[in-house]
Amino acid sequence: MEFLKLYDEENRDILFSMSWLNKNSIFDKSIGSFEDIDLFTFLENINSFDYTKDIFYDDVYYILEYTQDSIFHLINNINKEIKREHKIVPISQAKEFDKKTILWLSRQDGRTIKEKLKNNKIKAVKRYKNVDTYENRIFKIFLKKLVLIEEKREQIQSNDYLIGKIRQWLRSDDAKSINEYGNIVYNNILLHHPHYSKIFKSYKWLNRLDEKVEFYSTSYIQQIKMIIKFELLTQLQFFTTKAKILPNTLDKNNLNVFDINIKNSLIKIDLESYISKIEENALKEKISFKSIRKFAKWMLENQIKIQNSKNRTFHIDTKNINKIFIDIFRLFPIAKIDTEIINFPITLLQEIDGTIVNANNTKVIDLNHKIYTLPEILKTYDTNMLRVFLEYFEKYFKDKQLNYIIPDYVNIFEFSSVKKTINSYFPNSRNIPKSILAGLQYLFDGNLQKNDTLIYIQKNHDNDLYVTPLLVKYDESLQSITNGLYLEKHPTKKLRSSNDILQSLNDIFTKNTSMKLVNKFLQNGIKGIKKEKIVFYQNKTLIDLKNFKFPNFEKTQLITVKENFHNKKLFQRKNIFINDDKIKNLYNFEKLLEFKKAGFLLWKEHLPRLAMGNIPMNGYFKDFILVDDNSKINDEGVINIENDFLIPANTKELSFPLIFGEDDINYEAYITSNEFPFKEKVQCKLILTYDYEAETPYKLTFVPSDTSLKPLNIKWKKIKNKSFETLIYPEYPDIKKPDNLIEDVIIKEFFKLKNDFMNVKNNRFDEKKPFFLSSSYVKAMFSQFWQNGNSIINTQNEKLKRLVFESINRVLDFKNNLPPALKNNIYLFLSYIQQDLIINKDSEFILNEFRKREHLYGLSLGCLNSKWQEKLFMEISTLAKWKQIIILNIALWRCSEIIKKIDKKSLQIYLIFIENKLQTSEYEKDVIVYLEFLLAVLRMKGIKDSNILHPNNNITKKLLRTLKKRSKYFVENYQLNSKISFGTINKPDILKQMPDVLYAVIYYLSNEDIENKIIINEIKD
Repeated sequence: MEFLKLYDEENRDILFSMSWLNKNSIFDKSIGSFEDIDLFTFLENINSFDYTKDIFYDDVYYILEYTQDSIFHLINNINKEIKREHKIVPISQAKEFDKKTILWLSRQDGRTIKEKLKNNKIKAVKRYKNVDTYENRIFKIFLKKLVLIEEKREQIQSNDYLIGKIRQWLRSDDAKSINEYGNIVYNNILLHHPHYSKIFKSYKWLNRLDEKVEFYSTSYIQQIKMIIKFELLTQLQFFTTKAKILPNTLDKNNLNVFDINIKNSLIKIDLESYISKIEENALKEKISFKSIRKFAKWMLENQIKIQNSKNRTFHIDTKNINKIFIDIFRLFPIAKIDTEIINFPITLLQEIDGTIVNANNTKVIDLNHKIYTLPEILKTYDTNMLRVFLEYFEKYFKDKQLNYIIPDYVNIFEFSSVKKTINSYFPNSRNIPKSILAGLQYLFDGNLQKNDTLIYIQKNHDNDLYVTPLLVKYDESLQSITNGLYLEKHPTKKLRSSNDILQSLNDIFTKNTSMKLVNKFLQNGIKGIKKEKIVFYQNKTLIDLKNFKFPNFEKTQLITVKENFHNKKLFQRKNIFINDDKIKNLYNFEKLLEFKKAGFLLWKEHLPRLAMGNIPMNGYFKDFILVDDNSKINDEGVINIENDFLIPANTKELSFPLIFGEDDINYEAYITSNEFPFKEKVQCKLILTYDYEAETPYKLTFVPSDTSLKPLNIKWKKIKNKSFETLIYPEYPDIKKPDNLIEDVIIKEFFKLKNDFMNVKNNRFDEKKPFFLSSSYVKAMFSQFWQNGNSIINTQNEKLKRLVFESINRVLDFKNNLPPALKNNIYLFLSYIQQDLIINKDSEFILNEFRKREHLYGLSLGCLNSKWQEKLFMEISTLAKWKQIIILNIALWRCSEIIKKIDKKSLQIYLIFIENKLQTSEYEKDVIVYLEFLLAVLRMKGIKDSNILHPNNNITKKLLRTLKKRSKYFVENYQLNSKISFGTINKPDILKQMPDVLYAVIYYLSNEDIENKIIINEIKD
């Protein structure tokens, strides 16, 4: 093996360069190969590399690391296969026979079996264990090569125990039975066995070493130049402040052949040109491997002209330390380790060319690539990215108890996944809300009294202000600790949005970039960036925060805080706005755990309201309250729930959206069981427990009153968008063609109008007597005849045609002399017959009359077949929103095609307006209009690519939540009699009392129960 020359004295520099590359790369022992590595991680490894000690990390070192356990296992558990052979043996020793036995017997002398076996011997099958298998031949060859290598390698690094065991095994009977010179076939055992596959992989690795050493011996100058280049880059990164190095990827293949160009990583310094000027003779004669670091420093100071000014190397010593207290969700995490406070450098990741790279301790943030930070985990709850960060912390804190701080504004249901991920890396982790640590400082200072209220303000990623009140309460058992006082944490609530820092950042960056920086770094992160003089890099330009000024914090008024809380125990005595100190928080965290261990609880919680929403009951939907303002947690963490829950019969699964505090969160209570469905409804007692530190703080169990049934543990599931193969929407009712009866009624009414005009002319008109269109029945006939674009032109009744146009002309003649009652009905008539109405200068006044009344306005639009109708339609947008909706609600149910004329943007605005109004509306007629309008625009679901009111749209979900939330008020206070007439609706028994129009809108918004389709029969006028 040519590569054995690697261990000769004259080839030590080649061994050293191989060791340099291997040691500074990352070897994954689980798969037996070097991982892809990014630039910053590589530089961190080089910075900790010792050029005098870390020099024997050749490939054999890593092969032994990878295979050692497998070698020990196989030596003691060598694989053997069972083989068969045939031997003539005494009958007493024969245990197995086959067809060869029968054939052998047939050839023996004698007529009977007894005669054939006269010698008491028989040909039988003998089984034996064979160790000479393909995989064992590879194993033996591999071990013999290791022994041969060790004879050369032991002068630099000895593995006496392992090699001794190998030599001992090679002398064993099993080893001697293996013919390593025999034929070898690569089988599944070599490819997939957990131990033989490692041996096989390492066997092939050994076979490639000759080629690798050959390359190293012929490219030594290239190797040394690259080592010097990366040593320079390392010193620029960790020992200077001026040089700006961008996080980047490293190509593993190029790295293995010592061919990496760093031109795109180093800003304003052409390191490649300095490296190219190093003479080869100097490399061979004057620069030894062990002096590379010293040479690079000399080169940095004398040729590149940059002085080592500051040691930026980050290191932590956690030996003999069991607990870590850390504020981890910061751009610059801070930890308390024993008595020392450790400030981490900037901690972030970047995505470059689809690869996540380390950008920790960077001096420049590359805005041209995606950025990931720990603070934004509290917004995205991205556990995949969190794992990458935790692997970084695991290097320092492996097997330690990690005690971390959580900002109060996080959603504890969403945060559950974050807790689980942290616990998978640090199993004994503990956590605490930040407000408690801030409040404890005031408690320890001894300046508080019972019933004081501490007010803690925080900002989240969107720069929104959140407030957490802490009520000071008394417990006699704490008298010797805190004068009997402890803190009761009340729910955190959003105060308002703030744009103070955004306005300042907008002077430097675009609005989108400013928002992104606040989202990812938070305000304290941006302060840290300015303090550490970290710059941004965007579009080949460096941007600093040297002239950036932080705005003064806008003081929150007490009255603003009080408006958000209705608990009468708060704000009764002294109210104190509190600040926190990031260092004191960590000390208070340690004290808190010590007191808890001693049996003293210094804080408790007054929990926010928690309910399961959308529970159908008595014709409406209501919330099932789990926690309210009067709920209390006992010492075991149990919250008493007085009401029982009824699980309906024939139900395979149940799910109800959760309402947390005053908000609908994107989680649901999911209930299922192997015993579902129950044949009859089952009454259950609810047991709710709470533990802030648990991965899942709330745990809910349904305990059936029937003891033969098992308790049901409820799962909190994130609500995901469902896949809807079929979208259901209300279809426009069938249009009935006008029949002779309708035409006869209309003709008679026109004769009545003719008579009314005569009476007006002769001053004999009496509105107390029946007159034109004073009958509701007649109005319905007119409405039916001219709906959905129908025209008088379509009728064969010439008499009717003549009467219509005569009536229109008479209106023009009498326009200034009509009594109010008759005038109203005549303009109603004109709005009905809009399809046959011709507007010119003489009849322009008719449009003005239409504009005055929303009802006439809506009727007159028809199907927008005339220019005057299009003009009126365009004018709608100038009216108040509620008027627009009234007009469109009439028009949408008069013509099936007009729905296509409303643009998506306007429709979105209408839906938002209606959703807001439905939350507070107390007028029945308004609610009816909103419901009818929603039912009309739900037809948009049937228009290709419209995507309006799709069940997964946010506005659809909001409308559905609002309608269900207010359904009780609507059902108990309104009849909700609509002009829309439905066919038979198969409502669930529990919702029978819900008005049809409300049920229909909820049905179509939710897009569920598609089999029981709701049919619209007709539209009544």
